[in-house]
Amino acid sequence: MGRTQAGAAHVIGLRRLYCNRNGVFLMVDVPASNVEPKKAELILKGWLIEDDILV
Repeated sequence: MGRTQAGAAHVIGLRRLYCNRNGVFLMVDVPASNVEPKKAELILKGWLIEDDILV
């Protein structure tokens, strides 16, 4: 039988945002249903969204 990793259930349905602001890197895990509002929030705070991937 297959085994799953202990934390696998915690990342299902998440998107990972890779952000940069003035040389500072920020990685944010967000529920898939909340990606667009979170992106808008980060952009208003001056963050550049460099990538958005499914976790």
